[in-house]
This record gives sequence, structure tokens and C-alpha cells, in this order.
Amino acid sequence: MSGSVQYALAQAVDFDNLGDVREVAEAQVDAVDPDATLEISIGDLDHGGSAAVALMIALFRRAHAKGKTIHFVDIPPAIVNIISVSGMADVLPLELPDTEIAKPASQEAD
Repeated sequence: MSGSVQYALAQAVDFDNLGDVREVAEAQVDAVDPDATLEISIGDLDHGGSAAVALMIALFRRAHAKGKTIHFVDIPPAIVNIISVSGMADVLPLELPDTEIAKPASQEAD
């Protein structure tokens, strides 16, 4: 099956439940056909912060290790800010308009 498969994280993610949420989400990564792209929406998260970013990194690594493609979509602004500040915007496969990722002050002069 090629094309894309959508999966939505629609609950709160914090460091108390991160292991359980990660286990369920990794099962989605494992189930996707290698020819398909898994689009993971995190727009419906109640809250997430750095725990959501940690989950995104874990899922990206799992997909990469299994030769699968994932993209993160519908990312809330607070999580975009964490990703930007942490320098992960160039690492994680995000689907965002360029205007949503704040550039560090040192890069704005370029």
C-alpha cells in the first residue's frame, strides 16, 4: 500500500504517560507499509510540551530505523516553539509553513 496513512495523537502527553503513548504510537509506525508515508497529527493534543517533542523524536528514530517515512502535521504553536529553540526543526520531518518556525536572533541577520 503506497500513499499516506494518517494517525492522530489526540490525548495529553506528559512524562508520566509518555511510555504508554509511545508504545501505542510505535505500533502505528510498525504497522505502516514501507512504501507508505505515515502522517502523524499532533494538533489535537490537550498539552504536550517537551514530552510531545520527545515522543516525536522517538517515533522519527523508530521509523528511520525501519526504513519508513513519517511526517508530523498540525503541530501546535507551543510545540513548534520548543522544536525551534531546541534546534530540532532541521532534524524532524515537519510540515509547517516557513513562517511558523522562529529563527534564532543569530540567524535573522543572514
